[in-house]
Amino acid sequence: MAFRELAAREIEHAFSAIVLDARAGVYLGVDANRRPALFIREAAGISQPTLRTQYLSLTMGRDYRVTQADGSDVKSRFNVLSCESSAPADSESFLAVCDAFLAGAKNAQFSGDQLRSLFISLVRLFAVRPESDVTSQRQGLWGELFVMSRLRGFPFWAPFWHEETTSRFDFTGPGRWVEVKTALGKDRIHRFAHAQLYTAHDEEIAVASLLLLEDKSGLSLRNLVTECRAELRGSPYYMKLERAVRSAQMEDPSAAGPAFSATHAESELAWFRAEDVPHFRLPEPQGVSETHYRANLHGAPRISSEDLGAWLNKWRDVPASEVGGRTL
Repeated sequence: MAFRELAAREIEHAFSAIVLDARAGVYLGVDANRRPALFIREAAGISQPTLRTQYLSLTMGRDYRVTQADGSDVKSRFNVLSCESSAPADSESFLAVCDAFLAGAKNAQFSGDQLRSLFISLVRLFAVRPESDVTSQRQGLWGELFVMSRLRGFPFWAPFWHEETTSRFDFTGPGRWVEVKTALGKDRIHRFAHAQLYTAHDEEIAVASLLLLEDKSGLSLRNLVTECRAELRGSPYYMKLERAVRSAQMEDPSAAGPAFSATHAESELAWFRAEDVPHFRLPEPQGVSETHYRANLHGAPRISSEDLGAWLNKWRDVPASEVGGRTL
C-alpha cells in the first residue's frame, strides 16, 4: 500500500521515500520510473562496486538524498537495494520479499552480508519463470496451500516444502514424503510419476488427494497466498512461497487465481499410503525412465485420522538440521 501511494505521486527528485523504520534508518523509495528501492542507512559503510543484474542492483556505502512526503530531504550514506525492472509483477515480488526480510531481522543493524544474501535470494527468485501450464500450476498450488492451512498450519509444513516446483514430492522429510494431488469432479483419479509411488522398504510416502469444486465465491488462491505470506513472513522458509507464487504467475495482487469451495475440499480430502495406490509394483526396467500414468484411488484404503496424526507427529520431531530451507 505504501509503495502504491508513493508511485502515484508526482516524483520530482531522484527518489521519493517514506520511513519504514526510523530507528534503523530504513526507507522505502520510488524512483522516477516508479521502481521500488530499499534504503538502509550505513554511517560507517565503505563504498563498494555496485552489484547489478537485469532486474536488481545493490549499492553499498554511497551518499544519497531522498525526499520524504512532507518535502524534507534526508541526506545520508545508504546501502540501497533496487528493483531495476519496471514490470509491476517484479515490483510486487521485490516488495514482498523486502517486507519479509525486514520482519525477520533480529536487530536494527542490517549488515552488508545480510543485504548481499538478500540480493542473491532475489536474483534466484527473479530467475523463476511461470510454468507452461499455468492453470494446472495454480490448481496444484491451491491444493498444497489448502492442505498446509487446514492440517497443522503453514509453519509446520514450510520446512519440508519443496524448493523447486520440479521436485518429485511436494513435502520431503528424512525418509518420508507427501504428494498433494487435486482433481475436478467426482472421480478420484490422479496422474503420478512412477517414482512417486514405487517405494523402497524403508520409505514412507503418503498422498493427499483433494476433489475440488469450482466456486467463484469460494476460497481463492489469492486468499491462500495472502494467508501463507502472513504466517511465513520473517521466517527462513518465506522464499519457498515466493518461488511458488512466481511459478504460478500470481505476483500481481489483483490476480485472484482459481477459487474452489473450501467446504467441499475439506470433506473430500483423503489420505493414502503410496503402496495402496494402484501402480506397477516393479521398478522401471533398464532403459525406461520418467514413467507416468493415471491411477484411480476410488477403491484404495484410506489412512485413518489417528494413523495420519501419529505419522505427522514424526515429522514434527525432526531436528531443524535435517530439514531443507534457504534463508533470505
